[in-house]
Amino acid sequence: MNQWTGFAHALAGAVFLALISTFGDWVWAMFIPKHQVIYGLIHGAVMCACIGAVLGWAARSPIKGILGTLVIGTLISGAFYPLYYLIGLASMFVCWMGLWIAFALWDRKLRREQTPPKSVVLRGVLAAILSGAGFTPIYFLWTNPPAEGNNYFIFFAAWLVAFLPGFLPLMLRPKD
Repeated sequence: MNQWTGFAHALAGAVFLALISTFGDWVWAMFIPKHQVIYGLIHGAVMCACIGAVLGWAARSPIKGILGTLVIGTLISGAFYPLYYLIGLASMFVCWMGLWIAFALWDRKLRREQTPPKSVVLRGVLAAILSGAGFTPIYFLWTNPPAEGNNYFIFFAAWLVAFLPGFLPLMLRPKD
């Protein structure tokens, strides 16, 4: 007997985000020859809005989901650049972790759950650790691109591996 609900939302969300992120990687590779802060902020905002749509869809409030995660994404994307000057590309992992913890807290608010904040933060930490580990292949694809060029099927698979472990702790719930 299935004792959990939310897997379909987590899987659909991960596929959606993997598609959007792969498209973003293609746009960066094809049209953005030199990294600029504004493009990074836009990229972060789009990714977070899409995550907000997924969280909001699961909570039956996609617009609220998008608006909340745009704020989260703007704040954390803005933190990336000062951190970058301090710790280099490791700032990606720090910000990635912060995003998932903030997403867990926002998901609680969207669902109007009475779950204790400590449990929600732990869910966010789990999502951050699992998705952070899953993010590692993306990091290496970005920093050590294949000599033969980008294979966007590999990018898609890598993004799927990054997002699914993040969405599962946020969306899986025991059945009532």
